[in-house]
Amino acid sequence: GAAPQQASSAVAAASKAMGADSLNSITYSGTARNGAFGQSKAIGMPLGPVNTTVINMYTRTINFGPSADRAALVSRASGTTQPPTVPGVPPPMPGAFNQNITGMQVDTNWNQALNVWTTPWGFLKGAAANNATVRQEGGQQVVSFSPANLKSPSGQPYTVTGYIDKQNLVSKVETRVENAVVGDLLVEFDYSNYKNMNGVQVPGRIVQRQTGMETFNADITAATPNPSNLTALLTPPPPTAGRGGGAGGRGGGGAAHAPAAPPGGKLG
Repeated sequence: GAAPQQASSAVAAASKAMGADSLNSITYSGTARNGAFGQSKAIGMPLGPVNTTVINMYTRTINFGPSADRAALVSRASGTTQPPTVPGVPPPMPGAFNQNITGMQVDTNWNQALNVWTTPWGFLKGAAANNATVRQEGGQQVVSFSPANLKSPSGQPYTVTGYIDKQNLVSKVETRVENAVVGDLLVEFDYSNYKNMNGVQVPGRIVQRQTGMETFNADITAATPNPSNLTALLTPPPPTAGRGGGAGGRGGGGAAHAPAAPPGGKLG
């Protein structure tokens, strides 16, 4: 392909098409399925029947704006969980999924930060702020940037690469994180079935893969940009006795956004 060029025009066009120009925060919800990566009951099937935890009422909120309090949450994902049933074992009790990420964690820990910067809107904001480059591949614009203040343990910068399709929508974002077993672990997020939700383009389908294996997916049915109750959405409820725990801080991709994750937690 052509040599990389400055990506400002490509990022600006995508940001406008996706409604991200005036987006400071967002909350979105639906149903998610989280798999087991690594030490799983069926290692070749992270989302196989004995590995998949269903997350109902899956909700994720992200604040992209600056915060004076670095200890405040900038990303929170929650929901009720139904762990998988293992043959020969009584069905497990429902539990709770919680993933809370502070501004300090985003600034110092890439495993946490990528939960923000690999979302479609976070990717565009990160690319705009970090001297991104662009090249053409397969009819898509491939944009890459490195976060300014984060380095891998080897001292090399992390790289985030996103694919922008002909409709100026972010179809995929990928990066790599360190992993004790495989070294540089490829983490990919595919975004599809976009819908206009209150003026912002939101993917109806999110799929996360690690080393090419699907480890998390979500079907998003609602989203609110710049929610007026942002503080409440980013405030965890007090612990409830007798409920199963979910993942706290993470180590790998989010989503998701909360998007299963590389070692250390689950994605929102």
